[in-house]
Amino acid sequence: MLRRGILQSIALAVAATVTGVSTVAHAKAKVEITDVSWPGAPKDKGREKSVVRTLRRLATAASAHLDFGSAGKARVKLSLKRFELTEEEGLLRLSCEVVGKLDGGGTARSKIRLGAKPENRKKLERQALSATSDSVMVRLAEMAKANAPPPPKHASRAA
Repeated sequence: MLRRGILQSIALAVAATVTGVSTVAHAKAKVEITDVSWPGAPKDKGREKSVVRTLRRLATAASAHLDFGSAGKARVKLSLKRFELTEEEGLLRLSCEVVGKLDGGGTARSKIRLGAKPENRKKLERQALSATSDSVMVRLAEMAKANAPPPPKHASRAA
């Protein structure tokens, strides 16, 4: 049984070599979030810092799983255009809009409006920031990959 598995592995390796299948992985571009701004931020600097830091962290986490092509480094600027909390009839409503700009061209925008109980404010904020940053980063990754130069082709090894 063991001998059969070893022989199959060798046969697959030889077949891959003969057919020229490349096993070299292509490097993905590293994503750098260069700036996160909130133009309409409230006067409370602590709150502004907390929301901006959360947005940066969520966008970085979202970009870790995305392919931005093989351009080396993708630079992204994020702007929190709208982040408004309102309470009406015992319900907290949050409107959130994030705009992302890719260095070298490309802009993506995401808007969302969510509601929750007032005691779940932090969870609501995180959920809105997560949803908008995820969708912006996915769209920017698509644009970056479409504009990236194709990966280098390796010469096939013919036997």
